[in-house]
Amino acid sequence: MIALAVALTIGVSATPSPRIFAVAVGVNQSYKPGRIRLSYADDDAAKYAVVMSMFADARDVITLADFDTDTQALFPALSPQPPSLGSVERAFDEIASRVDDAKLAGAPTEVFVFFAGHGDVSRGQGFLELSDQPLDSATLKSFLKKLRADVVHVVLDSCNSFFAIAPRKPGGKRFATPDDVTAVLAQELPNVGVILSTSAENEVYEWSELQSGIFSYLVRSAASGAADANQDGIVSYDELAGFVAVSSRSIENPMFRPKVFVRGP
Repeated sequence: MIALAVALTIGVSATPSPRIFAVAVGVNQSYKPGRIRLSYADDDAAKYAVVMSMFADARDVITLADFDTDTQALFPALSPQPPSLGSVERAFDEIASRVDDAKLAGAPTEVFVFFAGHGDVSRGQGFLELSDQPLDSATLKSFLKKLRADVVHVVLDSCNSFFAIAPRKPGGKRFATPDDVTAVLAQELPNVGVILSTSAENEVYEWSELQSGIFSYLVRSAASGAADANQDGIVSYDELAGFVAVSSRSIENPMFRPKVFVRGP
């Protein structure tokens, strides 16, 4: 199996191997009243954390989720922090400090940020729904700017995930387009690549047979090597997007198929 960190690396030398860090957030119960409780966002956070811990120091992988009884039983070695805004900010600060220390020691660095849960749009601003309050696009970008790693990969599995990165354009006349997003990220966050479950105002879905969100399951499968079409040992962003699109074709209901947006660092 190809390690996820190696699979998504773009522009980082394989020698020496980068020091890997990760923040995995899963929110079953949104802070918003009336929101349907998800069943597997906590499982997705746990599964991302387990995969990352295969090749990263356990102290460099932070999990934020409220595990239900089943997830606690499946992942007894994990001790997640609550998926609140304060906890998320502290996790980014901790990882940022560790990244800076690693860079001072001369090590290449690579950070993975995963989110599984609800997302929404209000007054042209996209946001992720944490357990106590929203994490809007401006705040998310401010957290990402703290990460001075060589490469940062952001994977968002939520409804309206595109707008968590792409708020309404200046002047409030319309939403940003994929081209707008690419231009803005290249300027503001050149070291950040994004893999989003939706390319527009779309829903995402869980699947009980997978005990996972459909998109997160496909991302983990792709990055573990299944999407390595040219067998060069590296899964590019384009290969990952293609794998998700092809693999989800077998899902009979088109509403359940992820509408993916990717943009590499």
